[in-house]
Amino acid sequence: MWSGVAVPLAVPDNDPEQEALVVAQDHAWPPFAWEDDSGQPRGLLVELWQQVGEALGRPVRFHLSDWPESLRAVDDGVAHVHGGLLVTPEREGFLSFGESLLPLSTTIFVPSTMPVLSVEDLENESVGVVRGSREARFLIDEHPGLLHESYENNAAMVRAAVRGDIQVFVADYPVAMFLLGREGANLDFRPLGLLYQEPLRFAVRQGDEELLSALNAAVRGLPQGELDRLSQRWLHSERIEVFPTLPVVAAGAGLLFLLLLFLILTLQRQRRVLRSSVQARTQELEAARKAQEASLRYFQQLTASVPGVLFCYRLNLESGKHCYPFISRRVKDVLGLDPDELRRDASPVFDLAHPDDREAGLKSIMESAQNNSSWHYELRFRMPDGEWRWFEALSVPARQEGDQVEWFGHFTEIQGHKDLEQALREREEQYRLIVENANDIIYTLTPGGLFLYVSPNWKAMMGHDPDSLVGRSFEPFVHKEDVQQCHDFLRRVVATGEPQSGVEFRAYRMDGTFRWFTSNAAPILDERGNVSAYLGIARDITNKKQRDENADFQFRFQHLIAEISSDLVNFPFGSADPKLDYILRRIGEFFQLDRTYLFLLADEGRHMRNTHEWCAEGVNSVITDMADVSVMQMEWSYHQISAMREKGQILLVDDVDALPEPQASNEKVLLKGQGVRSMFCVPVATQGEVIGFWGADSLIQREWPREYSNLLIVVANLISGVLDRSRLEEDLVNLSVTDPLSGVYNRRYTMERLEERLDEARRGGRNIAVAMVDIDHFKRLNDSHGHIAGDGVLREFSAILCENVRSFDVVGRFGGEEFLIVFADASLKAAASVTERILERVRSTAFQGPNGELHMTASAGIASSEELDPGSLQVDSLVGLADDRLYKAKRAGRDCLVAE
Repeated sequence: MWSGVAVPLAVPDNDPEQEALVVAQDHAWPPFAWEDDSGQPRGLLVELWQQVGEALGRPVRFHLSDWPESLRAVDDGVAHVHGGLLVTPEREGFLSFGESLLPLSTTIFVPSTMPVLSVEDLENESVGVVRGSREARFLIDEHPGLLHESYENNAAMVRAAVRGDIQVFVADYPVAMFLLGREGANLDFRPLGLLYQEPLRFAVRQGDEELLSALNAAVRGLPQGELDRLSQRWLHSERIEVFPTLPVVAAGAGLLFLLLLFLILTLQRQRRVLRSSVQARTQELEAARKAQEASLRYFQQLTASVPGVLFCYRLNLESGKHCYPFISRRVKDVLGLDPDELRRDASPVFDLAHPDDREAGLKSIMESAQNNSSWHYELRFRMPDGEWRWFEALSVPARQEGDQVEWFGHFTEIQGHKDLEQALREREEQYRLIVENANDIIYTLTPGGLFLYVSPNWKAMMGHDPDSLVGRSFEPFVHKEDVQQCHDFLRRVVATGEPQSGVEFRAYRMDGTFRWFTSNAAPILDERGNVSAYLGIARDITNKKQRDENADFQFRFQHLIAEISSDLVNFPFGSADPKLDYILRRIGEFFQLDRTYLFLLADEGRHMRNTHEWCAEGVNSVITDMADVSVMQMEWSYHQISAMREKGQILLVDDVDALPEPQASNEKVLLKGQGVRSMFCVPVATQGEVIGFWGADSLIQREWPREYSNLLIVVANLISGVLDRSRLEEDLVNLSVTDPLSGVYNRRYTMERLEERLDEARRGGRNIAVAMVDIDHFKRLNDSHGHIAGDGVLREFSAILCENVRSFDVVGRFGGEEFLIVFADASLKAAASVTERILERVRSTAFQGPNGELHMTASAGIASSEELDPGSLQVDSLVGLADDRLYKAKRAGRDCLVAE
């Protein structure tokens, strides 16, 4: 159904039999088109199409609605023409566009205090747009990094911006300025930049070329300058002052008449001259006022965009009184101080200064005043949260009359610089300690690679006695895969005759493990310039290698999570199972697992059900065997699941054989039967409650790194999100088909199900029966006992209906106190028998009222598909027949059933 409103506007002297021209337009798009307080259309496009209607000799009606509905109105034929919109490829698919009406600029607006210079600075900001608008499509195509917040119309969007729900919005410039002005917030926002400028056109349904041609001719035939006049009237708010004309005074005859006439003409001339002078002066003052307001706005925007606080500080050297005649409003955000209060007294600023900085700061101010030199000072201020932060103040003094001095400048937070300085000092100290306590291995080798010397710390790092290495080759101590590159490195030293660095290799410790090293080496030359030895320094980089590997693992994991999250968006509505299967597969492949699965808990953790599973190639599925598992038969598992539910504890099992006996005896038999050697389980929670766990099996023994825990929780959160969304989708479906008061199906859903049952009946030759049941004297009940009592009766009555029909029959609330029952595959006689039972149940039920029990009755009418010939068997005819019989039952005295 259309939610727009069609407003007729009469065009004088037109043929009353001429069909009205229906113009679709956004109902909240001032100053182009909108509804005033009385519901009448107003705006530039409204007046324009009134004139087009006069040119065509047709009356005009306006169909005002939200943007998407105004487009559908033309496409569905509800309206003949859309009064003004921009051309987009989607709209060209079903509309034919006419003449250009006027140019339209679209701008992105931000708060005046927001320190951004371009649209690129708005990354991750929510930008308000009108749903279905050209602006929304433009942002998707040109600025895909921006987040969108959609609104039904421009008025709702601007109100949201003024309330602070959003900070940034996109709108046509005249529309935004009009709505901001109406909200009294035209100084609170500023245009950040022009997004595009395109001509505003009208459009008809595609294929209606005759109407398009007539409208093009009418628009081109408008009087010269008419669009300019309308634009000036609505887009610039120009006023036209109408001056009253002086009445002509009838005077006497003769000389007195001529004298009075002369005086009158003279006064009129003087009045015209004076009026022209006043108008000119008024225009000058108005222009000056606008220029002043513009300058003020620019200044406010400038001060709001400056990262620090601009100020003018005044000090009376004799009295010591001081104040800030001007201080930018950012002082409120930075220090939490009221700028209006600081214009009277500057003391609150100095009260916030650190005691160690305050006196020295005041002294430096006095020195600046005495020497007439610039004031540059660093001090700490106490922030509103109680934290001390460093600021830098810089200003220039100017001597005023008397003993007053004013400083013009700004102060800016430099806490970040201070932190960097402190970090630099700490790092320099750290480097000094590292150099002084370096434990690198220093060594010398012969040209053949034999050790000549090894520093004493070799023993602490590698376990060997350094003296035992002298005269031995380095090769046995280096991993066999790295020996060749070490020889290549030494040959490079010989070939270049210069120091070399950067070779990385693994060296064996005495216990058989290895450590990673990087080494540099320089040639030692003999008297003839030949290389007699190598001098090298080797540094242990094992930890760095591990960090690099961990960082690479973390990066790949984060990339995987981002990819999974992105892919989940593409799954259709109601697709929880494929999403969960997809997550288990991707995680299993990433961690090189053999089996991943999801279990849901029931009966407070006493039962668990394997709902989803992924298995690597060649690994047997066990989901069927684990479809319903009693945890109470497995003591160890019950305690582990309890720990999951109560503490969110992760279970990591490196070796199934190491599970405790006898508590885990049943679990060991089960897991070994599935070939599991190692496993882990991670709790999955929704709405703060653990509802299950996801886990993995490995058919080879693995030691799970404990740092995996946080990564596994991320996966659990992904699964929780899918389960939460699935539950919400189910709730949405239930809300869309259920009557909220009675709890039975709503009318729309009931009629859809009836249509489906009729289709089944036509194909299979089965009978369908419907019963229309109505509570007798329900209005009297509401009038006597109130609507709350009536609502309670409706709920109890609905429960009676549901309790007395089969599970596959459909019960729906048809409207008010009327209910419709659809009996599938039932004869008229069978349906009548069930309905009689329902009426008897209603008679015998004591309904609960506010002051005691209430006794009600009901009436019913029944109809069956077997009573209608196949050609006329439709939903309306079948329900209509049952409804007619219901009213026969009403006329027959109620509390009865009519079935024929």
